[in-house]
Amino acid sequence: MGVIDKSTYTFTCPKCKAREDGAVLEYGSSYGASWGSPPKIIHFSVQWNTGQFGEPHPTSAVCVKCKVPADVQSS
Repeated sequence: MGVIDKSTYTFTCPKCKAREDGAVLEYGSSYGASWGSPPKIIHFSVQWNTGQFGEPHPTSAVCVKCKVPADVQSS
């Protein structure tokens, strides 16, 4: 069983320019797969939700230092 998919999220504070990346991995094989837990994010308070296929995705992110909403990019 290995990693078969990956979603990377980049959180950036528009005020202090803090930036942090976090990846969510899907593990599986040709017999089945499941998404892992959301990554630990230190500089941002992130709320996660589960999508249609069980993939975690951020629904909100706030800079811990500045208390302002973060910009979120996915790849």
